[in-house]
Amino acid sequence: MESLKRKKTNFKLFVSFFSSSGYEVKKNDSLLDGVFYLPADTKSNAKKLISILRPEIAIFVKYEFWYHIFHECRENNIPVVSISTILRPGQVFFKFYGSFYRKTLKMIDAFYVQNLQTQKLLHEIGISDVTISGDTRFDRVSEISKRHQQLPLIEKFKQRKKLIILGSTWKPDIDLWNSFINDHGQDYKYIIAPHQIEEDNLNYIERRIYPTKERYSSVNSTIIETYTVLIIDNIGLLSSLYYYGYVNYVGGAFSEGLHNILEPAVFGSPVLFGKHKSNDKYREAVDLLKWQGAIDISNSNELTLTMQKLIYDTSFYRKMSNQAKKYVERNTGATDKIITSLNGYIKI
Repeated sequence: MESLKRKKTNFKLFVSFFSSSGYEVKKNDSLLDGVFYLPADTKSNAKKLISILRPEIAIFVKYEFWYHIFHECRENNIPVVSISTILRPGQVFFKFYGSFYRKTLKMIDAFYVQNLQTQKLLHEIGISDVTISGDTRFDRVSEISKRHQQLPLIEKFKQRKKLIILGSTWKPDIDLWNSFINDHGQDYKYIIAPHQIEEDNLNYIERRIYPTKERYSSVNSTIIETYTVLIIDNIGLLSSLYYYGYVNYVGGAFSEGLHNILEPAVFGSPVLFGKHKSNDKYREAVDLLKWQGAIDISNSNELTLTMQKLIYDTSFYRKMSNQAKKYVERNTGATDKIITSLNGYIKI
């Protein structure tokens, strides 16, 4: 989005979300001309949406496939592009009963996919306009790492201790970590950033974690160094917080799905996350494990053993850190490839 705006300054950019966590972060972003929740994909909603926006191009990310919206774009000669797309052989598109879903894919004018497997799968169902470009999120986190927010309050909280950050946590992630934190409360500092900052989730953390703790919004800056645990109760800080983490854990694997592990990996710290079969859906999780820049954890005993190795084996820690950072660096460049190719659809 930033690249489009830089290259075409008069471009009106409207962005839709399904997730409230995405919407709340971006609803007041000065980069955007409009932010809204995408309506349910019905014929009447699609007609109304396209008639209001009248877009020059419609770009969808990763696995956003909406039949009626695509159809309405096609009826109005609006190019539909899918970027950072990633597909797997077991998905409904490639089943014998998946003709409707294949029809949805075939209404997309151009695909910019993450890997060779996705390109092959699309070719096998007769879709030819497929370019392997990679994932734009690598470019995004790389850009964030270069201009991450300086947080003096976190430096003061951290002092000289190792800081362990738990990002985008759900209740099962807290259940995984609570014994370690309670047993090693005085040894390290901890920041916990729940995915949803509703009072129920904040209270759950406070009930399960025993060492001295405080919420970020009500912390007394003059004595912040006396706390052991800082609970983040606002949105938008996490990507910058990861910079300060000695070890960064990313939540979601035991719940609705693993959250963004590239955000901590770009800073060159070991990445931990929950071990779950659904992680196979996330290319970066599979890859980062192979690169030995991440470790997936099943239970609290595994967590304790892993943390001991990371803390006391400096060569192991250094190797993980280097591999995490190197993995992100090796996969940047998708944005430039896509922007260049989009010249075939709009003048940039």
